Amino acid sequence: LLEHETHTLRDARDLLVRVGIEDAYEYIAAHPHVRLWKLLADSALSELNFGVADKAFVQCKDYQGVQMVKRLRILTDKQKQRAEVAVHFQKFDEAEKIYREIDRLDLAVELRARIGDWFRVVALLQAGSGSGNDALLKKAYNEIGFYYAHRAKWDKVGGLEEMNCRHLSL
Repeated sequence: LLEHETHTLRDARDLLVRVGIEDAYEYIAAHPHVRLWKLLADSALSELNFGVADKAFVQCKDYQGVQMVKRLRILTDKQKQRAEVAVHFQKFDEAEKIYREIDRLDLAVELRARIGDWFRVVALLQAGSGSGNDALLKKAYNEIGFYYAHRAKWDKVGGLEEMNCRHLSL
């Protein structure tokens, strides 16, 4: 399978890099296509330009994108906005790093739980204070147990049960 970018797509990508979002918006408006609007929306999101991102998501009829921009505008902290944009682009490690930099380990744990990375949830909870997170830690151990059980790694499931009981008895 061979992918070949059209001349218009290459020009739009080049404009975004060289000139900026506003001029690229004019070019894409003159040459409308869903792929071009999506490219503009992603570029605007990465620069936290929510006005242009919202318009571009509307043009490509991406309702989830419009809703995401609405949620991002509600957040007052630029770092949290950057982290949520990183989540949108599936850069989970970068988002976690941002949350840890602003001392919001709870948001990093919530992110990892939301995407189902239970191994990382356990690591983050153990690295943090650990107090008050027993229910989440128990859920994480159970999910890891299900992970190993589905793969028939029974020896690891038993070890998790002992770790879980030992942690909760402390």
